[in-house]
Amino acid sequence: MPKYRVVVDIYSIGASNTLRSCAISIAQILACRAAASFGTVPLAVLGVLFRIGMINFGFCIGVSQGILPLVGYNFGDRKNERIREIVLKAGLVSFTWGFIWCAMGHALSNANLIIVQLGY
Repeated sequence: MPKYRVVVDIYSIGASNTLRSCAISIAQILACRAAASFGTVPLAVLGVLFRIGMINFGFCIGVSQGILPLVGYNFGDRKNERIREIVLKAGLVSFTWGFIWCAMGHALSNANLIIVQLGY
């Protein structure tokens, strides 16, 4: 029989990720219900946007999963300066990725007032 405290510690580590996943699911359900009230085209567009957003989400997960062993090994070896360097470089890579995606979105967007009013 496992000790109660060990089980609580295990679940407390995963609780924030579980709550975040639940919050994302609830937000997507509410967004889909709102878009469905406008018709099938806005709902389809929202689905495409969610899929595109998953590319960025996947990149963020990949970077964080990639630096975890590096941070863990250096934390165990008490190399705090190296941890700081790893986190700063990963942050710079993530920021650059986000900036590129924002720049692409801005370049592809259309500022024509009629198109904006129609919602295309």
